[in-house]
Amino acid sequence: MKKLIFLFSVLLATVSCMKEEKHGNDNSSANATRLMAFYDQVMNAHNADMIDSFCTSDFIDHQPFPGQGPGAEGLKVTMKDFFTAFPDLHVKVNFVKAWGDTTMAHFTMTGTNSGMWMGGPPSNKQMNIDGVDILVIKDGKASEHWGYMEESKMMHQLGMGGSPEAHNDMEMKK
Repeated sequence: MKKLIFLFSVLLATVSCMKEEKHGNDNSSANATRLMAFYDQVMNAHNADMIDSFCTSDFIDHQPFPGQGPGAEGLKVTMKDFFTAFPDLHVKVNFVKAWGDTTMAHFTMTGTNSGMWMGGPPSNKQMNIDGVDILVIKDGKASEHWGYMEESKMMHQLGMGGSPEAHNDMEMKK
């Protein structure tokens, strides 16, 4: 068993080194810094107009918000609506990791729904959810995005559906 664990460790170390060599002179650190700047200058400053400086015009969002249009322009419109719905929105970045052009962040988002959102009146309730963003960043701009947020938890917290039992069941399965 000890030999098997040792061989597995050597294999993991070799693969890790090979991945690092592949990236060579990458921009991992710059991309991580760039993503942190996005959260500060766009999300926490509620400045959707800054999206153009962080995303390419042909930006692809693989998990868009419902009704979100294509490209950076679609993201900009969606974020403006989101900032109106949650005027006290705040994103705390828990960690960022970058590998070459791929950058990932885990975040906690808080805010109070005190504006119109998704066609409904404000609930005046608070949300506190976690999420992950994964982006391809080239030359300082995001070209692709994948991600998730705890949508079910958010909807429950805002009184927009779901039961506490359903949410607790989902939490227990994690």
